[in-house]
Amino acid sequence: MAEGGVIAQNLSGLYDYMMRRPLRANPENSIECLTEVLGLLGELRNVWVSIGPQVRKPALRAVPTP
Repeated sequence: MAEGGVIAQNLSGLYDYMMRRPLRANPENSIECLTEVLGLLGELRNVWVSIGPQVRKPALRAVPTP
């Protein structure tokens, strides 16, 4: 968390929220809670996929060659 700064803190809060929503959906019989979480997960996935190549390139260069 210390290395990730504000982004890590915000993602942690978002992940916590997304874990609590389905728990609330059950007693309320609310499909909207589940739909909301699925939408958020889809958006997060798209972001991770889009930044993947940018993140991997520096990591690959940092690996020492034998």
